[in-house]
Parts: sequence; C-alpha cells; structure tokens
Amino acid sequence: MAEVRNKTCIITGSAAGLGKAYAAKLLENGVRVCISDVNETSGLETLQEFRNTFGQDCVCFVPCDVTKED
Repeated sequence: MAEVRNKTCIITGSAAGLGKAYAAKLLENGVRVCISDVNETSGLETLQEFRNTFGQDCVCFVPCDVTKED
C-alpha cells in the first residue's frame, strides 16, 4: 500500500460494516481518511474510535447522503 501512504481518501458509507473496515485498513497503512455516512450518530462514534486508535489529524467525518445530489 505504499502508493497510497500520505494520500487522502473519502469513503462513503464508512460508519459501519465494510466501509468502516476499509477505512480502518487505509488508516493502518498511513492514509488520511474522510469517513462519511448518512447515519451521523454512528459516524461520530466511528470518528472517535478511529481518532483514539490512529490519531486526531488523520481522520475526519462529514455527514453525507449519497442519494441526495446537493
């Protein structure tokens, strides 16, 4: 995964399940991650979990519903 180290990835649907697992794997490999999900409560919980594990500066959360164009 050296080719993605120090990059930033946006992952939709990443507050739980496969999206969360994918975000965690990227964080483990030095990628900065923006997690986003329609479920803001789960998103904020995942954000705190990831910040506790990987650090404050490598992950952020943006609520997002990909079914809404705006």
